[in-house]
Amino acid sequence: MAIISGGTVAPGAQSRKNVSIYEIENLAAGADIAARPVFCAPAEGAEITKLGFVPQGSSAGVDNSNTAVLAITDKAANSIASVTYNTGTQPPADGVYGSLGTLSTHAVLTGNEVVLLAVTQGATADLPGGLVVIEWVGYQT
Repeated sequence: MAIISGGTVAPGAQSRKNVSIYEIENLAAGADIAARPVFCAPAEGAEITKLGFVPQGSSAGVDNSNTAVLAITDKAANSIASVTYNTGTQPPADGVYGSLGTLSTHAVLTGNEVVLLAVTQGATADLPGGLVVIEWVGYQT
């Protein structure tokens, strides 16, 4: 994981935007990832402001019968954001950023709260490896 930090701010203030990038491997068609930790908020807490996926290759076999789902949750399994790829909503092209959707209220994280990734693919759905992009702001105390 790579972290690009926004810098230091006054106590009690929200910091500038930070970006954490988590690389996921190229899974075989039908293979899944269940509840993998991809981010941990700093001790002061944080708020995720944007989530995305950048494929490193081309997807194949994604349709209405063989969907591919990328889901981000907290440790209590509360949804933060997710996207379902199917016939009408295909994954982004190779090297193109795609949003993981609207963020829920669970995007506000307490100190040291862990965020999880799940990837669920239908039998023929085959997402390439890629980058999960987490944009967030931290809090200084």
